[in-house]
Amino acid sequence: TIKMFKVVANKFGRYRLEEDPQYTIHIPGQVDRHAHYSTVITGKISLCDFDRQFKHILLVIDDKELQIRAIANVKEIKDRIPLQEKLSSKDVRNLRLSADGSLCALAGG
Repeated sequence: TIKMFKVVANKFGRYRLEEDPQYTIHIPGQVDRHAHYSTVITGKISLCDFDRQFKHILLVIDDKELQIRAIANVKEIKDRIPLQEKLSSKDVRNLRLSADGSLCALAGG
């Protein structure tokens, strides 16, 4: 689950973080019935990044699928791309975006 927060100031000029539920992303576990054998997808968000303009969020799910979502509506998946190789969770930063968000590099296997 990914939760996003907004900074809110009170009348005394102090700031606090307040969760904004419209930006919560939860990936439930599901059964992939398109595989030769039914496999359980855990719904684990492996990696997450944003484009420079903060218009899109890119998620890698279960180390094997890239999802692109617009920040304006994070509940809707704009595009999903199955990865040819499962990502290795050994590297801290496997996902890199170009400055304009049009290109993405993933370190696999």
